[in-house]
Amino acid sequence: MNDNPFHTMLSQLDAGTSAAKNDAALKDVIAGICRNPGKDKKGKLTIELTFTKNPTSDRIDVEHKTTSVKPTMRGKTTEIDSGSTAMYAGNNGAIDISPESQEEIPFTTNNVEPIKNEQ
Repeated sequence: MNDNPFHTMLSQLDAGTSAAKNDAALKDVIAGICRNPGKDKKGKLTIELTFTKNPTSDRIDVEHKTTSVKPTMRGKTTEIDSGSTAMYAGNNGAIDISPESQEEIPFTTNNVEPIKNEQ
């Protein structure tokens, strides 16, 4: 399995939409700070990742939660976005949305009938 950089793993979460959501949340927090200046006007973006071994497969479940706190004129607003993504993990700690080899993809042949050649 390739040594995937951290940012690559983040970009694969939630079918690739998590990175765009985090980018939008960051811009929203920064815009809130710029529009509402003041010493008590602070913004915060928290990305929380929880890793669990999937009991039914050889994959790792990655639960991801992004919490953004944006200052407003009268206080603050908080938004939470969360999801879960199953990923493949190597013994060296590398994690990726794709398996290291095609042999790791679980295929089943249940309910598959051969095509009959009718001549």
